[in-house]
Amino acid sequence: MARLILTNAHLIPGDGPGRTGMTITVKDDRIEKVSNGPADAGPGDRVVDLGGRSVMPGMITCHHHAGYHQIGKKPLVVGFEAPPAFLALAGGRSMKLLIEAGYTGAVGAGNGFAMDASLKMAIEEGMIPGPRLVPCGRGISATGFSLDHQQPWYWHAPFIDVKTADGADGFRKAVREEIREGAEMIKLYSTGGHLSVTPGGQMEITREELAAAIQAAHAHGARIRTHASCAQATLEAIEAGIDIVDHADFLDEAGIEAFVKSGVFFVPSLRLATESKKHGFSQGTPGEMEAEMEHMRHMVPLANKAGVRMVLGDDYGIVIMDHGSQSEEPAFYVNEIGIPALDVIRWATINGAELMGRGHELGTVEGGKLADLLVVDGNPLEKMDLLTDKSNLLAIIKGGEFVKDELSRIPATERQRAMA
Repeated sequence: MARLILTNAHLIPGDGPGRTGMTITVKDDRIEKVSNGPADAGPGDRVVDLGGRSVMPGMITCHHHAGYHQIGKKPLVVGFEAPPAFLALAGGRSMKLLIEAGYTGAVGAGNGFAMDASLKMAIEEGMIPGPRLVPCGRGISATGFSLDHQQPWYWHAPFIDVKTADGADGFRKAVREEIREGAEMIKLYSTGGHLSVTPGGQMEITREELAAAIQAAHAHGARIRTHASCAQATLEAIEAGIDIVDHADFLDEAGIEAFVKSGVFFVPSLRLATESKKHGFSQGTPGEMEAEMEHMRHMVPLANKAGVRMVLGDDYGIVIMDHGSQSEEPAFYVNEIGIPALDVIRWATINGAELMGRGHELGTVEGGKLADLLVVDGNPLEKMDLLTDKSNLLAIIKGGEFVKDELSRIPATERQRAMA
């Protein structure tokens, strides 16, 4: 079968600095080899001289609510802002916008209606375009927790975006039910905060409930994450064996140390707080988002420098951050938070792949790995804003197949014309 050969590339491998003059050969769904020098092309091979343009791994977002649609525009409960069929179509739209933004992988962070599991099936069957997806189910927490307050007590709504459970046995059952419905990622709510109606310091579940949920998820081969705003909840989750902590808005030095020692993944999701302040978007406990933002602008660079395994992801689908604007997130962390560009690329690629449990075949550009690749018109390590403008993505490749192919915009070389 004919191969795709990208020559004269500036390679951003995902796990190290860029390299010039590289050749990347793709055969079927995998990278056949990466070499330094000219192409070893055969009959029928497509050879594209990139003229120094960049090749990098497809990016991965690790906090994705596919069904969020203009949340905050109307005072409605998440999961009830539209009929289930509409939200499923909105989820399909979010998948399309996400891969068009250069994300070939995504990890769910909570949806109702078994939406993530259904979207994964639709993507894998070719019904809709989208990234490789680790599906999440409904978020789980105790009766009366922050999101439970958004649903009037007199509503009977078993398929809303969140579900309640009480006691260790209740949490075990809730986790098992989500896995039965197709979840490969379990979402807990350990605290309020981060746009919820209760303070971030309010603990929502007990240590026993937390431990039971983690044990049940791991026993069934699923990973588990938690929404934790305060320092205490972050530490408790790490000590209990959680896989991912979302937000950790009041992270402290002890939390950073615990992250480093445990290898637990951290999704800082700082862009939402920043955009909320810029746009005057107010939801949740008054003033708390602003305090979180100021604290985390200081702590996130410290956590990154200490070696915490950090990844991209945020609450897109909120009215101030529509799906597709994930393309702006890498530049946000470089330009506004001061994270080195190479580190942000690492968050978006190799760290994301490892969080997905697929570091052995995704996240870096090397022989034998799946060919999830971006061809960028320029060098993101010098100017991360290039990724914000989707027209700079000349090619988006997932499993060796083009999702987007504008390589013809690159002027043909004499060698290409001779081979044509």
